[in-house]
Amino acid sequence: MSIDGLFSDLAFTLRHCPSVVVSLLSFCFCAVAVRFFGRHFGYAGLCAYMVVVGIISNIQALYATSYELLNMAVLLGAPVFCSSFLACDLINLEHGAAKAKNAVYLSMFMNVLFIASMILTLGHKPIDYAQYPAFGISKETMDANIGAMEQLFTPLPRILIASYAAYLVSQLSEIWLFNAVNRIRCLKSEIVKHNISLFISNVCLDTLVFTLVGMWILASEPLTLMDIWQVCSASIAIRIICNFGISIYMKWHKHVSAGMVK
Repeated sequence: MSIDGLFSDLAFTLRHCPSVVVSLLSFCFCAVAVRFFGRHFGYAGLCAYMVVVGIISNIQALYATSYELLNMAVLLGAPVFCSSFLACDLINLEHGAAKAKNAVYLSMFMNVLFIASMILTLGHKPIDYAQYPAFGISKETMDANIGAMEQLFTPLPRILIASYAAYLVSQLSEIWLFNAVNRIRCLKSEIVKHNISLFISNVCLDTLVFTLVGMWILASEPLTLMDIWQVCSASIAIRIICNFGISIYMKWHKHVSAGMVK
C-alpha cells in the first residue's frame, strides 16, 4: 500500500466516528505536539507551532461538518485554533507577556506572508501543454491541482480580514487576562481562573470579532442574528470543551515543572 493510500484510508476510517470525537482527538494531538515542541525547542518551538496552526486552522475553516451528538453544523478549525492559546499561555507563563505578544505578532505576519506567497504562486501562467506535450504530469492532474490551490488560497478577503482581526484581538486579550485573572485572590482554583480568561478571549472575543467583521460588517448580505447564532453555537461548544482541556494541561505543566525544579 502506498503512503497516499495509507493516509486516505485513515481519513475514511475516521469518518465512521462522530465528527465531534474526531475534533477532540485533533485537539489532543495538538496538545501532545505543543508539549513536544515546547520541551525540545523551547520558545522558538512554541512560536513555530503558533505560526503553523494559524495556517492550518484558516484552511480547515473551509471544511464544513456536523456534530451529530450536538445536533449542530460547524466549520472546522476551532479545536486546532484553541491549541494556539495553549502555546501562547505557555510562552506567557515561562517567558513573560512581552515574548507572548511577539509570538502573536510573528504568527500573524507569517500567516500574511504565507497567503501572499500563495497568491503570487497562482499568478504564474499554467504550463502550455501544446508546447510541452511530453510533460510528466498530465493536463487533467495539473488542472485539478491548480483548481484546488485556487479554492484553498484565494479565500474571500472579508473572511481573511475577519480571521486576522479576531486572532490579534483574542490572543492579545488572553495574554493580559491570563495574568490579570491569576491575581484574583478570592478564586483559589487555577482551573477556574484559567477557564475565565479563556472563555472571555477564546470563546467570546474571538467568536464575536470574527463573526461581526466577516459575516456582518464586511458582508454584502449580512447574516441575521439567528443565522449568526447557528454558525457560532457549535464552535462555542467545542471551544469550551477544549478550554477545559487547556486549563487542565496548564495545571499539570505547572506541577511537573515544580517537581523538576525540586
